[in-house]
Amino acid sequence: MNDIKMKRTIQPTFSGNVLNFHLPTSWLKLSQDQLKYVFYLLSHFDIGKVKTYAFIRFCDITVVKKNKSGWTCHTMVGTEKVCFKLDMFQVYYFTDKLNYLEACPDLPVCLNVIDGMKAVNVQLHDVSFGDYLQLENLYQGYLITNKPDTLNEIGKLLYLRKGKHPNKLSLSEAEQLSIFMWYTSVKNLFAKLWPHFFDSADLTNDEFELPNMLDCMNAQIRALTQGDVTKEKIILEMDCWRALTELNEKAREAKELNRKHGRN
Repeated sequence: MNDIKMKRTIQPTFSGNVLNFHLPTSWLKLSQDQLKYVFYLLSHFDIGKVKTYAFIRFCDITVVKKNKSGWTCHTMVGTEKVCFKLDMFQVYYFTDKLNYLEACPDLPVCLNVIDGMKAVNVQLHDVSFGDYLQLENLYQGYLITNKPDTLNEIGKLLYLRKGKHPNKLSLSEAEQLSIFMWYTSVKNLFAKLWPHFFDSADLTNDEFELPNMLDCMNAQIRALTQGDVTKEKIILEMDCWRALTELNEKAREAKELNRKHGRN
């Protein structure tokens, strides 16, 4: 486990002859160092090991010996080295506190800096509608092909070097996973914010087909420009939040008209 370094920021406390360990309670509570470590773990190990390694590292525990009944460990409390034993039920208790690592974050989180590049706003505020359309196209392409290079292309749109998107980007497996989980959590957030526009298709329908992304993008642009091609440049430069808000309202109005006229 020496492949990645992480500052051990959560110091245990010792009071009343009791050693207290403190763990972050959600993705949003993870520090940037902790996020980097978690993405590294998730890209290399199964979830059981991920939670175990994270617990050990987050709580600054050194495991001296393991057996079926528990662990013999030590940690530093201030300048004092404290030796202790963790029974296995206690290990499971603490690792269960990290069960949230088994799923994508409820709200978007990201690595703020990768290779000197700064992330755009974590919820994509101030990201242009044109960039959003490219992100959607690439994301859907990745879901179909699982090609890691596609995540590098997504990363080029999500990170800036001196205020500009990089021409080339080579990411580690952990960084690629961070990109995927970031954008997946963004999509989950957007689906909650704009439910009419992101009304999901019935995946149980045998006739369901993956959407043609070019057709989808053109339809969204036409809806916003109302067929006026002279407005296309303005629409593509618009903040994606503003564009999606408008598309959601148009979708809501269309559903309302369909209900009034008895159409499904």
